[in-house]
Amino acid sequence: MKGKCINLDGCSKFDENGKIIQDIPDGEDFVCQECGRTLREITDGESDFPWKKVIIIAAAVLAVAGIVLFFVFSGGNGVTAIERIIVE
Repeated sequence: MKGKCINLDGCSKFDENGKIIQDIPDGEDFVCQECGRTLREITDGESDFPWKKVIIIAAAVLAVAGIVLFFVFSGGNGVTAIERIIVE
């Protein structure tokens, strides 16, 4: 089985980019060979590209763009909240 160390505080085998993969023989404890913490299992088809982050960032950008476009093109009657306060 293959795995990545998730001990970011004190293990040289931890790699934020997931490049350091440990190969643990079947039957042995599925722990880091250096720090002894449990590894996160890696499947054969797992990608190193952070798709989840890309999707979240894209959704946030689209939401902000939608809000901005809504206010730019909302076409109200032209009276702002400040003008209403001054008139009253």
